[in-house]
Amino acid sequence: MNGRPVIGGIFGLLFGLFLGPTLWLWGVIPLDSPAIVILPLVGLVLGILFAAWAPFGSAEPAPATATPTDEEE
Repeated sequence: MNGRPVIGGIFGLLFGLFLGPTLWLWGVIPLDSPAIVILPLVGLVLGILFAAWAPFGSAEPAPATATPTDEEE
């Protein structure tokens, strides 16, 4: 996995930390809502899951493409 879940967790946590106050400032959720605390935790978990699941840098090499030949008939 090469550290992808760690990076995904960091960015998921940051996404949740910024999403909570943004939703509060836009009046979508009240300040005393538990969603302010839950959103960073959900972002952390989703970031780890998406990073572990994502097919970045697959081990299989790309298939070779055929080169055109200059055969004249």
